[in-house]
Amino acid sequence: MYCHRCGKEVAEDARFCSSCGASLAGGQAPATEEGAPVGPATKALHLFVLFVCIGFGVVLFVGAGLAETQLEEGGQFLGVTIYNFVLGAGFITSAVLFMARHRRAPYLAGVTAFLYVVCTVVNEMVQLAHGQDMLGIHQRLTPVKAAWDILFWSFFPALVVIFSILVIRMQARSAGAAEGTSS
Repeated sequence: MYCHRCGKEVAEDARFCSSCGASLAGGQAPATEEGAPVGPATKALHLFVLFVCIGFGVVLFVGAGLAETQLEEGGQFLGVTIYNFVLGAGFITSAVLFMARHRRAPYLAGVTAFLYVVCTVVNEMVQLAHGQDMLGIHQRLTPVKAAWDILFWSFFPALVVIFSILVIRMQARSAGAAEGTSS
């Protein structure tokens, strides 16, 4: 049996988790707003999404600062600064919710990553139309370079979307199984 709060393996007859102290009365409890059932497979996905969210949050906050300096020099679009900051905050918030084992964390992470991919595509299309690359350097941006930038910058957020969906499905199965055992 696994603890519904921290995912650690515990003895079948244990009343409390030896790792986090959560009550195990009645087997695995159904998901609560704060803690979702976490098995070993779900825990690995949680960690992956957590690290990617932290990484992208930091990258986007740094990107917002760089875009701001380029904006002052006339070399960047205001929208880039705004979406870097807002989506960076979304990724960091998702990471905090994952660390708190909040059951809504994969939803926020997935939506944030999806919006990031959409913004990346729109940003590249605008840059393609205006002949400007990601660094704000005024040069002719080719369609191949724009496609490469979209694939490069969207790879990990796309994985976050996919893994968030997997975490949501695993949590739904775990919650359904826990409800079945407690009924």
